[in-house]
Amino acid sequence: VDPAALVLLAQPYPHLVEIINRDLEHLRSIMMISEACILLCGCGGSNPPNPSSTTNFLATHSNTVCHILKKSIGQVRPKGVTYCMLVLEALLRRYPTDGGSMLMQSGIVGVMLQSAAEHYCCVCVGGLNSMADDVRRQQQWEPECVIVQYLTVIARIVAAASSPDGSRGLDSMFPIVISARDHAQKQQPQDPQPRFEFQPLHLIDLYFRLVNACDFDENGALYRRIWLIMMISFLPTEQQSQQTLSSCSLFSSACSQHIVETHMDGLIAILVKVLRDEEKWNLTERQQQQMPARLLAVKPYSLGYNDCDEDYYDEEITTTTAATAELMASKYDAIIRRDSELDVAQKIDIRNAFQMKMNLLMGAGDAYFQNKLSGGGEMKALIEDLQRLMK
Repeated sequence: VDPAALVLLAQPYPHLVEIINRDLEHLRSIMMISEACILLCGCGGSNPPNPSSTTNFLATHSNTVCHILKKSIGQVRPKGVTYCMLVLEALLRRYPTDGGSMLMQSGIVGVMLQSAAEHYCCVCVGGLNSMADDVRRQQQWEPECVIVQYLTVIARIVAAASSPDGSRGLDSMFPIVISARDHAQKQQPQDPQPRFEFQPLHLIDLYFRLVNACDFDENGALYRRIWLIMMISFLPTEQQSQQTLSSCSLFSSACSQHIVETHMDGLIAILVKVLRDEEKWNLTERQQQQMPARLLAVKPYSLGYNDCDEDYYDEEITTTTAATAELMASKYDAIIRRDSELDVAQKIDIRNAFQMKMNLLMGAGDAYFQNKLSGGGEMKALIEDLQRLMK
């Protein structure tokens, strides 16, 4: 791609700030333009990406991207969040480390964590029913389908970290305090205000609680794979266990301990499900070209390139629209498949990553499997299936 042409293509991009500041009427178009600019202009449009390129889109337009996302995240309905996810996925595929840092520093990840905390408070917390009712009445919580997408963004950021302390930026975001404003007004001044502190272990609980919700999302297989990569990255190794607390992310340490102590059965269940997906589609270099897009990236065809669900749909232009949609989907698909080669969600060999962690888990891994195999029941069947899939 001609670098000069890419610069010209991205030049008008900052004007989208003025448009989204007025209202969110054109959110769909703004997000599709943003995604296209990242895919076409990101890292100079080269393959593989060249972060030092003079046409690096993020280096020039990061403030605009952040402003657009901050105006949208937490402010739009679930369908609008799906459009935002096109941008977030493209950003974190092309810039897994810098993109994640940008989202944390701009406060966008903080908004997502706040929504996750409110959802957890309303759905998962026992003993705070009156407070949860207050939060519901204020309509402060996002629906399950939106939280799943927010959790996927957070998982991508953590999974892209190259070291145990790579998620240190999340340390300062916890705890997240949820309080009920309405409840406080009804109480006497001397009564304590109900509050809940959302900690990293609650975030992990939320992942395991909502993992089955991925089955109802068209992109659920991709989301589940990204969540699993993050969870495997949290599994401790002998080397990590000897590190001092000050040299490791507090967020990572808390998540690691909680998964090992509480959620190993759930982790095995997710791993088996992901490996079954891989077995079904047989991820080889040759056959990957035919692999369903939902295992590679968020699939936008029903959103971005098909206007059948829009109010202005006209049957008279069906033929033209269908032909254009097919052409655009084909070109988009080619770009996504190119980008997937660089995507952390596709590059990581889940079998090897999990096996390495279990081998280094100070012998506890073998003891865990032996215990489950001798116990019988559903977990025994899962472990046996896992042993078959790991071969």
